[in-house]
Amino acid sequence: MLSLWREDNNPIIAEYPVLCETPKNLLGLPTNTRIAITSVYNAPDGLVEISLEAEKLALFVTLTSSLEGNFDENVFVLSPRSKKVR
Repeated sequence: MLSLWREDNNPIIAEYPVLCETPKNLLGLPTNTRIAITSVYNAPDGLVEISLEAEKLALFVTLTSSLEGNFDENVFVLSPRSKKVR
């Protein structure tokens, strides 16, 4: 379940998953669940920004790459909205 926090009909201030099970009892996503890279942007400062999108809430998402460097988030929650990682 995804909980959203808003104040006075403003845009979303925060969102966070609420687990109804302990992590050891969580099941993985069904194999037909789509997680896609929707865009890759090479910023002038040399960083690469990757936009991801999922059909369903995905917990503990990790990106790997054969390129040198690291991402600004190692493991993150991917909600049904898009997420940008640098």
